[in-house]
Amino acid sequence: MTGQETLIPEIRGLKGNRAYYVGIDRENNAMTNVSVWDTCGDAEQMATLQPTLNLAKIFIDAGVRLSLQRWSAGSGLSGT
Repeated sequence: MTGQETLIPEIRGLKGNRAYYVGIDRENNAMTNVSVWDTCGDAEQMATLQPTLNLAKIFIDAGVRLSLQRWSAGSGLSGT
């Protein structure tokens, strides 16, 4: 089962999820995920979603560097 087959149904089932997009640039070995949520609290569910954690471990073991950018109306963009 691929990450897409595992993750998409799980993410769609989370409370408050409005949209989830993934863009892959194979030429530059880059990937971007953008998700839209009702609340920041709803978005935080991704931090404990097991299929996400499983894939993150695979990516990190392969040398991928992960970063999180957050934006919410009125707060601007912040990176962690």
